[in-house]
Amino acid sequence: MAVIRTVTIAPGDNTGWHYHPARVQAVLLAGTLTRVLEDSTVEVTLPGESLVELPEQVHIGYNLGAEPVVILATYQEVDGCPLSVPAPRPALDLPDELMARLGLGPVLVRGAAPTPVRSALGAVGAVGTVGTVGGLAGPAECQRSA
Repeated sequence: MAVIRTVTIAPGDNTGWHYHPARVQAVLLAGTLTRVLEDSTVEVTLPGESLVELPEQVHIGYNLGAEPVVILATYQEVDGCPLSVPAPRPALDLPDELMARLGLGPVLVRGAAPTPVRSALGAVGAVGTVGTVGGLAGPAECQRSA
């Protein structure tokens, strides 16, 4: 079964590092979304463009613009799992200038505590403006493969 949610990220906010147990398909309705994937890929999505988030792909979404980012997302569900699972910040290989703009600093260590930034998800497991994203990580079958 699929769950459809509208996700809003205020200017200067981010989603926090997370992954989804199943595929997510989305279209950007407003704003400019900047996503950083765990392999250091940076993707910028503009209004009207679509994006796909693969299962267990750790990522973070930023709103670096002046207007809210609004995403219409279709989440595929995995029984007993939340739609989104918080994840540690991965080690990244990005230019220092971009790292600073994203509030990540020039040096990261896998699993290190994140730099304090405002997050659209709020505290781990919280709902915030993102809509229902589930609680903490959930059952073992919801955990990311090693």
